[in-house]
Amino acid sequence: MRNFIKIAVSAVMLVALVLAMVACGGDGTTTTAAGATTAAPGTTAAATTKANVTTTPAQTTVTPPPSSAPATGPYAYYQKDEVIEDFGGYTYVCNNGFPELQDGKIVATMRLSMISSWEATCPKGKISGKFTSAADNTSNDNGIIFCLQGGAVKDIIEATGEDYNPYFFENDYAYYFLLCADGGGMGLAKVYWNTTAWSWLVAPKSDMEGYQYQHGDTFTLTADVKDDGVIDCYFNGQLMFSYTDTDPIVGGGGFGARLEEIGVILHELTIEPAE
Repeated sequence: MRNFIKIAVSAVMLVALVLAMVACGGDGTTTTAAGATTAAPGTTAAATTKANVTTTPAQTTVTPPPSSAPATGPYAYYQKDEVIEDFGGYTYVCNNGFPELQDGKIVATMRLSMISSWEATCPKGKISGKFTSAADNTSNDNGIIFCLQGGAVKDIIEATGEDYNPYFFENDYAYYFLLCADGGGMGLAKVYWNTTAWSWLVAPKSDMEGYQYQHGDTFTLTADVKDDGVIDCYFNGQLMFSYTDTDPIVGGGGFGARLEEIGVILHELTIEPAE
């Protein structure tokens, strides 16, 4: 009897175990025979459905030039605030420092300011500038520049592939500089000729007859460039000295001005090219 009960209980337990296994398998479950390899879940090529794919063309982003920079021509080498578009009928650019056009006059807002024009050339003829120097300042070398090589670097800048430096003071481009100097005298210098940064042709003199200058004065300087390296130099319309350069600067007709100290004013700058 006990054996029968054991057998019956065993049978019931076996049935229950089978039912439990079926219940745990869930709908659609398949069992894998021992030793078989189970593939990783996935779909076959035939069963794969691809969603529609939209291809976006590659975009090229073009960054516009800053609004402060002129877009075309040689002006593109300078920022807009470095270009003085109409001073006495000519365009000037800032080669050094920071001069500004204020009420029709150019005012130095930084030390060692320099401007040059590229709209016209004057390799020979008269160049005149009217200045007011900085009062009570012993560092005042202010005056006109002329015979600047490259026609105020216009030709150099426009020549494709040329090396150039649009910002310069006493390097890269040669020119003459007629000035009232910081010591009070009037002199003539040659800048960066044959790579020499500075050469006095006529050292500043304050004892010239008819020459009266002190810092803070308003005055006019004029250079009259003639043949054979002759340069006549005037102060307020009076001839102060004449210099003959035996090794004159060639290939240059640009013109402009240098304003050494903050507050120096250039009232006007004119040229009268020789015919």
